[in-house]
Amino acid sequence: MVTKKKFAEAILNNVMGKERMDEFHPSLIITSSSAAVAAEVLGLLEDEEDIVYAASRSGTLFYGLDNNNNPVVITTRQVMNMLPIEDIS
Repeated sequence: MVTKKKFAEAILNNVMGKERMDEFHPSLIITSSSAAVAAEVLGLLEDEEDIVYAASRSGTLFYGLDNNNNPVVITTRQVMNMLPIEDIS
């Protein structure tokens, strides 16, 4: 089962791979709003400014149009809010 932690770790691993980083550094949150949300969920941020910045991000995962050409946006934060904190299976 996908949990908040697993999803957040997957996001950070993906973004760190793209940025060619071997370990997390708080500067990563500036390059990706999804990474900011993930770092916030994982408790990796210590600087108050970084915490406030991450809390203000949503992280667009999907953007498209519905059948009526209205915008549809699904964010990292929305998905995180739907996931369980821990595996209950």
